[in-house]
Amino acid sequence: MKQSKLLQLDLQYFAEGETETDSQSSDGKEKTETTGEEEGKEQQEHMIPKHRFDEVNEGYKEMKKELDAFKQERDKAEKERKQKEQEEAEKRGEYEDLYKQTQTDLEAVQQERDSANERIQSLEGTVNELLNSKLESIDESYHDLIPENLTPEQKLAWVNSAEQKGLFGNKQEQPIGEQTNPQDVQQTQDTNKMNPMEKLLSGYGRK
Repeated sequence: MKQSKLLQLDLQYFAEGETETDSQSSDGKEKTETTGEEEGKEQQEHMIPKHRFDEVNEGYKEMKKELDAFKQERDKAEKERKQKEQEEAEKRGEYEDLYKQTQTDLEAVQQERDSANERIQSLEGTVNELLNSKLESIDESYHDLIPENLTPEQKLAWVNSAEQKGLFGNKQEQPIGEQTNPQDVQQTQDTNKMNPMEKLLSGYGRK
């Protein structure tokens, strides 16, 4: 009787143990399934829909395209600006060279002008001396005939021309000494050198 009772208790213990094990296994399975469902749900929540991805991707491509176009425009504008600055610098250099050359030419012209003025003044002094010397040989009564609105060179040329044309007349030559023979004494003429008419007139003159 006692052995039968003990066996019955042991069977009950093992039966209870199996029940607890089955319960634990069932609980673990349920927990595993629950965890998997939650993880899948979380993954689904974090996933981006395809249409949203396409929308974002298209927006990114459009922005990148606009950015590339902006960079190209900026690079082009920068290149044009640098080119313009270079051209202006080259022009300034050309203008500076041209200005320096002009200044050099101007200085050379001024030096030539100063030298020419010196020569002109020297020539005018010489011409005035010649004119004064020429006027001293002309009677003062003729000086009024010389035009006043002429340069010294023109006056000298005018006086020379007038003198060649006899405008100022000739100075009378004063006789040096007197004749040694009286005026009423007729000089003996060589009749051999006379022609017939002179001989005839000479004969009338003696009578």
